[in-house]
Amino acid sequence: MREMKDSGIEWIGEIPCNWKLERSQWHLEEVNISNNPIQTNNVLSLTNKLGVVPYEEKGNQGNKSKENVYEYKLAYPNTIVANSMNILIGSVGLCDYFGCVSPVYYVFRAKKYNNIKFLNYVFQTVGFQRELRKYANGILEIRLRVS
Repeated sequence: MREMKDSGIEWIGEIPCNWKLERSQWHLEEVNISNNPIQTNNVLSLTNKLGVVPYEEKGNQGNKSKENVYEYKLAYPNTIVANSMNILIGSVGLCDYFGCVSPVYYVFRAKKYNNIKFLNYVFQTVGFQRELRKYANGILEIRLRVS
């Protein structure tokens, strides 16, 4: 059986003894590149059920996309896209597409030698999402009741 130790953080609990805790900023960096001049018309959307998908594949849910895609920011394959207003209900996903996303979304890429799929897994955990409440924007209490 693997030897464990207390992480010192309640929502994480115990971790393997050979692990160490580090800040996410040491492993991720924000990608904040404007789609102006327009580099793509492929509008991407993010849902807590489907993740990152082309806008036309998301179905009739959520907000409508803007007609002026130059106001959007670029997202790339192997990045994490997070909706700043809905992150607490799981609106975070790994992007498989090159496209543009709403300016209220965050786009993160892994820094050198980091596994983006593992970092996305961490973003998907309920404990991590609860911890993010202090950083969230938007209508928090209503979103939490609806989810």
